[in-house]
Amino acid sequence: MDFLKYPAGGRQKLVLAGLIAAAVGLPLFVFVESRAKSPLMPLRLFRSRTFTGINLTTFLLYGGLHAASFFIPFKFISAHGYSAAQAGAALLPLPVAITILSRASGAITDRAGLLAPVVVGSVMTGLGLVGVGLAPLGEVYWTGYLPFITLLALGLGLLVAPLTTIAVNAAGEGKSGIASSFNNTVVDVGAMFTIALAGLLLVPIFRSRLIGKLSDLLPPEAVATIVAQASRLGNIPLPAGLSPGLNDAASASLRAALAEALGLVIVLAGISGFIAAAVAALMVGPRIAAAAD
Repeated sequence: MDFLKYPAGGRQKLVLAGLIAAAVGLPLFVFVESRAKSPLMPLRLFRSRTFTGINLTTFLLYGGLHAASFFIPFKFISAHGYSAAQAGAALLPLPVAITILSRASGAITDRAGLLAPVVVGSVMTGLGLVGVGLAPLGEVYWTGYLPFITLLALGLGLLVAPLTTIAVNAAGEGKSGIASSFNNTVVDVGAMFTIALAGLLLVPIFRSRLIGKLSDLLPPEAVATIVAQASRLGNIPLPAGLSPGLNDAASASLRAALAEALGLVIVLAGISGFIAAAVAALMVGPRIAAAAD
């Protein structure tokens, strides 16, 4: 898991160049689009409170989901000792529930409307992620994880279809293609942004947990050596010369610190589901099946 190191040398310069290009390119794109006769992305669509709200909901919801989905397997593998196959199988309820509920979403929205499944599904998604994040080290999958993964899967299955429908309807007649494409882009941008943000948060959180768990266990020099390698996460070598008992205790503390750090990042990702539900409830207009409100 030595994958979160900040790139050095030429790669660092390439990353910085990309950030500068993005900082310049985004406002330039908005400037050009605002003056184009036939814009690729008509900015007037954002005058619709519903269109803006549902895409912000999409950003928050899918951003948090992708960030959590990125780190959940690492919690299973590094903290709980799962194999890669077991970590993948642990998440199988997600595609199963989404497939089943997506087929039934038409009947659900006919009765409850489009907005309610998005709000309820976002809350369920948030609760599922928070539950997975808070599951302690050593928790049995069937009782500690499966119920929350199932809740997460049911929430996603409930909201996926109506969320897309709202985004398309909010753009108005003749703009469904643009609205659908933009909504898909929001999903991708949200995923990249939140995974990067979660990665930036993970190492400092892990470092803090390491200090707390090792300070009373190892000499200060040994603690400093381990903490200095926090970016290696599950691949930190222990200092030589430790007794077998102390070595085992330090290894257990490393695993516990990593489990807590990954769990906290997943919980933070889950909170975005609650925020997404609030945004949808407050910003999506009552006539969401019509054109822009």
